[in-house]
Order: sequence, then structure tokens, then C-alpha cells
Amino acid sequence: MKKMKLRWVLAHIPYDLFLRSAAAFAKKAHEISNGAIEIDVMGIDQYQKKYAPNTDIKNLQGFALVNSGAIEMSQTYNAVLGSNLQDLRALDMPYLFDNHEQATRVLDGPIGLAMLKGLENRSNVRGLAFTYSGGFRIMVSNQPLNSVDAINGQRVRVSYSPVAVDTFGLLGAKPVSTSVADAAEAQRDNLVDMGENTWARFFRTGVNKYVTHAANTKHSLFLTSIIINKKIWNDFTPETREMLQVAALEAAEAERKESLIDAEAVMKQAKESGIVVTDWSNDQQNEMKEKTASVYDKYAKTFTPKLLDKIKNS
Repeated sequence: MKKMKLRWVLAHIPYDLFLRSAAAFAKKAHEISNGAIEIDVMGIDQYQKKYAPNTDIKNLQGFALVNSGAIEMSQTYNAVLGSNLQDLRALDMPYLFDNHEQATRVLDGPIGLAMLKGLENRSNVRGLAFTYSGGFRIMVSNQPLNSVDAINGQRVRVSYSPVAVDTFGLLGAKPVSTSVADAAEAQRDNLVDMGENTWARFFRTGVNKYVTHAANTKHSLFLTSIIINKKIWNDFTPETREMLQVAALEAAEAERKESLIDAEAVMKQAKESGIVVTDWSNDQQNEMKEKTASVYDKYAKTFTPKLLDKIKNS
């Protein structure tokens, strides 16, 4: 096998959330190829200085770079990938997963792999594996978050996914779509009253500076994916593709486990720093689930037939 260097650009801040997957995959790829495949992991700022010095860094997005062939690999938000493959929006549905075990069966099984493979029919990108980079979402605010009623009438930061917008609309909120990377600034500048977030980003992006309350609502998973340029992928032999697919799944599984451990540590740190952390009970979660149930009716015909049922029954 000829030697090959692939550039994996960490396009989202904070980098350390994405470095784990990249490092694990790079090590495995190097091993299974007997040193022939080398992954050069770099941040988006490093990429800009080396390959695109005259380009505004804000215009350098992981998916777009991989899609154009400017780089070979990256890791990006499911909300971004859903813009290219509608079925991926299904993973944004409220209370889709009961627990992480079910999520693993879906994400690493035939359903998840079919979604990732389907990306190459709509773009020049092949999806390899789902990562968390966050895990279950939380809600953050400057006021108590003890019930679903606390969301009613509030300006809520959500992702760019239309599913998230519709979900919080059903709760009487005024959804404001921004990147999760801009969540702290949205709170600071009084653009929102509360918002979706993850424990992984609570301190790393400075959200803790502008909120006093956090609630473990666990209403959906924050997902990212390892992606590779389709042409590069197709240039590999079938045997190499199979090995790299296994490497990606192993790296993703390890990353998800580390993300959950990290989330527990951050939540503990938040409590110790004076943040009021509320664990929503089953009854509270069920109330939110019931109030947002009609979003399933709205999107059922948007996705591949029976997709939501297959996920729920996995």
C-alpha cells in the first residue's frame, strides 16, 4: 500500500472535544495500514495559516472543506449534516433515545451506518461514525428550570435544526438558532433567556459566566460525525475501507465513553462553583415528551418510511 497523508481538520472550538476521536482514529489507521496511512490532525486556525492564509477563518467550515476536497477528513455537527441528508434530522427528535445503550445500537448499527453512507448520495462526503462531543443536551438559564412551564414564553437558543426549532415552539418558546459555539455570547448579549447546551461546553465556551441554573432535561443527543472526502474513500481498496470503517467505529465508541465521563466531571464542577443543577425526574421529562409529541407527526413523512419507529424500537 502506498503511503498517504490525510489532513483531519478540527473545525469546531473547543478543539479538545474533537481531538480525542481524531487521535484515536489516527493511531488505529496508522496501525492497520502498517504505517502507510498518516493522519495530520490540525486546528482550523493552523489550516488557515498553512493552506488558506487569505481566507476569513469564519468561512472555513469542516463539512464544506471535506466536500470540496480541500481537506480529507473532519468531524462536524449532525445539524450541519442534516442539511444534506434529511434522515439525519431524525436524530434531533425529542426523547428519541431512552438511554445510551439504545443510542449505541442505532448509531453503530445498520440504521446509523445507512444514514452515514447515504451522505455520499447527496454530497462528496462519506460519513464513517457518530460521536457525541457532548452527549445528552441540557438547558441553561439565569432562572430556575424546574419544569417545562419555565420554558414557555422564553427566548431559547437552539441549533439550526428545524426539528429543534419546532420542538421548542411547541413548548411556547421563541426559538433563536445559533451555533452552540456562540451560546455564551448570546446569553451575554441578552439575545436569549435560556438555551440548549451540553456539559462538555459549559466551561469550555464560557457559558458558566452568564447563567446560574442548568437542568438535565436529556431531551436529545448532541451528535457529531467523523467524515471523509468521498473520492479519497473510494480510492482505497475494499479491504482498506473495511479496516478504516472499523477504526472509525472504535474511535467513536471510545470518544462517546470519554464524553460521558467528562460530562459527569463537569456537572460536579458546576455544582461546586455555585450553579444550581436540576435533574429532571421521569415525570418532568415525560411532560416535555408529551407536549412535543406532535413533532413526530409533522416529520414522520419527511424521513424514510418507518425510520422513527425503527429507531424507537431498537
